[in-house]
Amino acid sequence: MHSEEAIICAFLSVRDYVSVDLLISRAQVSRSTFYRHHKNVRRIVLDYEDYLLNKFAKTMESWEENKELRFYFKQLLIFIVANKKIVLFLVQHGEKGVLEGLIMELEPTIVRKIRMPKWAKTAIKVYRSEIMGLLEKWAEEDFYEGKLNKVLENIVYLTASARERLVKLDN
Repeated sequence: MHSEEAIICAFLSVRDYVSVDLLISRAQVSRSTFYRHHKNVRRIVLDYEDYLLNKFAKTMESWEENKELRFYFKQLLIFIVANKKIVLFLVQHGEKGVLEGLIMELEPTIVRKIRMPKWAKTAIKVYRSEIMGLLEKWAEEDFYEGKLNKVLENIVYLTASARERLVKLDN
């Protein structure tokens, strides 16, 4: 296991007081390894948000060219499910912005690969809060995977209706 993932797992397993000594003991890493990844224990939540967003950006690089919105949002949801421990931890610790961050990482990819008009990059923000609401509700229900298709359908519907609105604005 990669040392950063070991530290994340150790951090997620702690319920009460978190100390560097406790984390390095549980993660079985050295103190210098811990400090190579984090400035201090208080900064760790923000570091995990950065870690998750960077991991998502790398995941998006591997996606093949696709013209369907459904594909990109399905990949987003699959990524969230695959990383649900970290996402739930961040959401439960007040970092709901991580979901918006994932959507914001995805938006330029959608605009570029689906070849939407350049101005759509800013206009597409119209539906971001609606999608955020769906993802936050899904997060509160512990990412019940059986609901993934329903959430995906709702997101695709919102996106399609947003695209229709964008086309009307373009005319």
